[in-house]
Amino acid sequence: MQRLDEELVLLHRAPNLATAELLRGVLVNEGIRVFLRAPRLSPFIGVDETDILVPSSEEKAAREVLEAFLEPDGGRP
Repeated sequence: MQRLDEELVLLHRAPNLATAELLRGVLVNEGIRVFLRAPRLSPFIGVDETDILVPSSEEKAAREVLEAFLEPDGGRP
């Protein structure tokens, strides 16, 4: 098991575990260490959100990768 001696930061909250796993794969392919926090079930709307966490030292790179993946056209209309 890998030991982590730095703080984890919340990178993104995915709407479900499947989306979180997809985004995890994108980040891991770029060499970023990723940790998923167990889904939380909402008794009101039934959605299981999953937190995507990364080490603080990799946050900037992770945000850039995630932004490029989620908005490949740079957010242009």
